Amino acid sequence: MNQTNRPLINTGRPLGPSGMADSGLPPLPAPGTFTPGKSPHRKPENPIDKTEKPEKLQKGNAKPERKRPRKGDSPVHEWFLTFMCMNIPIIGWIYLLYLAFNKKKTERRNFARAYLLYKLAFLIIAAIILGILTYIGLGLLDQLMAYMEML
Repeated sequence: MNQTNRPLINTGRPLGPSGMADSGLPPLPAPGTFTPGKSPHRKPENPIDKTEKPEKLQKGNAKPERKRPRKGDSPVHEWFLTFMCMNIPIIGWIYLLYLAFNKKKTERRNFARAYLLYKLAFLIIAAIILGILTYIGLGLLDQLMAYMEML
């Protein structure tokens, strides 16, 4: 037992000036001297960061600024309408052609051109497959007609 009648506990840490194990944390403030917002365990703020903050935050306005969309960004509802319109069977092609040659919205123009190429590629592939199946089917149809004439 030590002088205060408490058993000594071996924590493996070196003893500090008070004879207690040093926790590695900075000392707590004296009772009654705590100020809200300034924790004794907080790292000091970098003075460079204060100069780079917007003026509104420096003047004491606690509200952070809202993120504004970039200049060319479109809202979600406009993209939703774009997808809805372009998936209508014939009108969708016309709408995509309109968007592909629109001079105002470059974001949508590039998207429409890419989607038109995508649709065109699959249309050509589908036409080739249909042509092959039609050629095979007509040959089978001729054989079926010849068989029916023999009956």
